[in-house]
Amino acid sequence: MLRDSAKTENSIAAISTTGVVESTTRIARRANRVLQLITREADNSEDPLYVDRMNDAVKALRSKDLSPLLQRSLLLTSFDPSF
Repeated sequence: MLRDSAKTENSIAAISTTGVVESTTRIARRANRVLQLITREADNSEDPLYVDRMNDAVKALRSKDLSPLLQRSLLLTSFDPSF
C-alpha cells in the first residue's frame, strides 16, 4: 500500500491519470482484503481481547471511506484523452 501511495503521488506529479487510477484502485482492493482478513481472524479467535482489538481495527478501517477517492480518480479519466 505504501508503494502504491508513492506511485499515486508520482503519477499526480507526472500528470498521469492512468497511473493515479491504477494505483488508487490497488490501494482500495488491498484495504478490502485486509478488512476481510481481519474479520476472518476475529471470527476464528477465542481470545476476547484479540477479538475486541480486531473489531476495533475493522471499525477504524471502515471509517476510512475510500469511495470518494476512487470516484475522484475515475473522474480524472474523463479528462485524459489516452484513456
